[in-house]
Amino acid sequence: GSGNDVSGGSGPGVPASPTPTRSAFPFTASVVRYQANDNEQGCQWLSVAGSVAGLDGEPLPGIAIEINGENFRSVLFSGSAPRWGEAGFEFELGSTPRTATFRLRVLGPTGGPLSDDLFVETGSICQRNVAVVEFVQNHAY
Repeated sequence: GSGNDVSGGSGPGVPASPTPTRSAFPFTASVVRYQANDNEQGCQWLSVAGSVAGLDGEPLPGIAIEINGENFRSVLFSGSAPRWGEAGFEFELGSTPRTATFRLRVLGPTGGPLSDDLFVETGSICQRNVAVVEFVQNHAY
């Protein structure tokens, strides 16, 4: 018998993947900005702070944020640092401005990540001893 081999397939240049979305994760991070610490500790301070916003920009308290780096790991919930807003958080990392790199991410109720890893470099001078980042929800989960 002679079998006729019909190879099916899409023509050239047809993408097989779906349309790319903004992020695979429901939260994306803003660009990190730096500012001086404005509490009583002043320059004797080092932290990474920020907030979590929902789809409409509304504050989302109660979202877990994990920080990891330099033998330090901590999880805080948005809303635990009111000076950064209703859904603010702040990880206190030391009493001296210095350059260090920490990984931040949003965690879901089961402990899995809800955002890409964000690598934040802390500031080494008083004017930059607070690194501020905002996580914004981009789709429902």
